[in-house]
Amino acid sequence: MTPEHWLNVATHGLAPASAQRVTQEYLDHLQDAEEAGEPREAVLAEWGDPHQANRELKKAHLTVREARYLPVVFAPTWQGLKKSYLQGLGFIVLMAFLRTRDVMSGADSASVGIWLLAGLLLLPLVRWIILSRDEWSLTVRAIFSWLLDVMTVMVLFIVAAMLTYRSTDLGFAIDDRTDMLTALALIAYLIYHASRLLTAVQATRKAVF
Repeated sequence: MTPEHWLNVATHGLAPASAQRVTQEYLDHLQDAEEAGEPREAVLAEWGDPHQANRELKKAHLTVREARYLPVVFAPTWQGLKKSYLQGLGFIVLMAFLRTRDVMSGADSASVGIWLLAGLLLLPLVRWIILSRDEWSLTVRAIFSWLLDVMTVMVLFIVAAMLTYRSTDLGFAIDDRTDMLTALALIAYLIYHASRLLTAVQATRKAVF
């Protein structure tokens, strides 16, 4: 096995910057060892199994999956505010359409939906104000980014609505079986969504800039 092949296996799944940094460290070690008279085969044997090295490297370095959860950073400019609104634009447009339909049909849930839509319209502004501040650490940014995410707010709203209102008050009627399935689906998504926060925090602790 060549050093290049070993490194390709060992750095598989690492974020590009992490893979480049690790590769350079190993190549520097190889060069130093060869200059000291150590055979290349002995160095590769010292490195061990590349798959085992890959598992260990993923524990210490940022992976491709973790890099996707790094918090967004906004500039304290109009362009930063625009970017914040564009990130949640699709969901806001969808909610505006649904609330307009409810208002026109006279649904009982229309007033609740209007308050929700107003909150969603303010959410990007709040995200921009908080995440454009320089003094926050990357980990703090990750927590705020998750808390102010559109899906986080929606999940919390649904949970609050289910605890506060009867199903008929929200404009839809559900039986016990549907209610149970909805609750189970919501719990499953809550677990998944919470795992995204844990992954984001872990990613910020590994990130090197």
